[in-house]
Amino acid sequence: MNNKSGIGVGAVSILMIFVVLCLTTISVLTFNSSSASLKIAENARSFAVAKSSATYNANLKLAEIDSILYNAYETPFSFDEAISQLSQLDDVVLSNQADGYVLSFSEKINTNSSLNIKISIPFKAQDESFELIQWVVTGSSHEYNTGGQNIWDGK
Repeated sequence: MNNKSGIGVGAVSILMIFVVLCLTTISVLTFNSSSASLKIAENARSFAVAKSSATYNANLKLAEIDSILYNAYETPFSFDEAISQLSQLDDVVLSNQADGYVLSFSEKINTNSSLNIKISIPFKAQDESFELIQWVVTGSSHEYNTGGQNIWDGK
């Protein structure tokens, strides 16, 4: 009589195929997850670089504004001339208020975001030539595109 005990060769083969399929599935999912994480990190890095560049450009423009106002407050330079020079600056909006002027401008960060700056310029010289009212990033701050399909567009 043949007494068979233990697991047969067929069961071991089926178990081995199952294990290989599980490991393959896990490796594909891990690769997709790491690829998406890399794309998100690259987008975040490019946004940070663009925001730093916009901040640098905004600070250059504020330095130019400060220089014009310094000349108006500290020398016989006319304040009206300074306001005229400020209105000549690129992408600057100057509005008259009761106690001075409000100057605003924006620096583009990317296609969806911008850095908006607003300052107050008093008629009379004070401790500082202007006061920062607003320094804010508006719009969609990150453009995350992981390469996936958009299944639902929110409508």
